[in-house]
Amino acid sequence: MFRGGNVTIFVSDMGKSLRFYVSELGLKLVKRHAKHWATLSAGAGFTIGLHEKSANHPEPGTLGATLFGLRVPGSLGTEIERLQQRGVTFERSGVDQVGKFAYLRDPDGNVFYLWSTER
Repeated sequence: MFRGGNVTIFVSDMGKSLRFYVSELGLKLVKRHAKHWATLSAGAGFTIGLHEKSANHPEPGTLGATLFGLRVPGSLGTEIERLQQRGVTFERSGVDQVGKFAYLRDPDGNVFYLWSTER
């Protein structure tokens, strides 16, 4: 099943966004991957991921520029297989600096993802 989760917010300026979320809101910076990604603790197993804008995602501040994710504590592949057996379809998957990801949509078309830190 799932353990915790996060929301990804696509931002136009990582430094400015970090100042807002850490200095102004008081969230704790957990990890930073250069300008690409920053993980902030929002308490009780929930994190906020700041992701620098890219051509692969919506422009910051627009519809779809915020995604939520559910963390898979074990094998992402095993979880994908389990959900596919229940009729869930996945749009794409991949690996980056922070783990493995698989993207899907809910019945209304809202995109979200599953992720695992396994390599």
